[in-house]
Amino acid sequence: VRLIIKKTLLILMLSSTLSANISVTKVKYEGGISLFGRVAIADIVLEEDLDKNRYKMQVTASSAGIVKAMTSNRKDIFISEGDMSNGIYVPTKFTKLVLKDGYEEKTVYTFDYISNKVLKETYKEELVDDDTFNIIKMEVVSKKKTH
Repeated sequence: VRLIIKKTLLILMLSSTLSANISVTKVKYEGGISLFGRVAIADIVLEEDLDKNRYKMQVTASSAGIVKAMTSNRKDIFISEGDMSNGIYVPTKFTKLVLKDGYEEKTVYTFDYISNKVLKETYKEELVDDDTFNIIKMEVVSKKKTH
């Protein structure tokens, strides 16, 4: 019974993979400076759905080594999504995400080609220290909260 189930699942997975016309390309870059060694890493993933003429590209740039410590573990993520027309990528949405220790900023651009407008939305969240004085214990109490 297990063998039949495994074979059936394998056939289903293969048939679903063969029917979709999706291309995925992954590339990894490492940047370095001889004095500091590796300072940055960039991962790029491009997905093309040729059946739907859609694409999605994500670039994740991370600091590394000494630069990572100096930039509070900064990571930038850029995501472009949209349509493919005659081999040209036409974005419908672009997202920029900046992450650091205790900080996150997200900016989303939505493209409206019919009315010739771009909508920009920005979200920020930051962890800050919230210090209060406990009069009973006679001490300062620190908590992290989002701002």
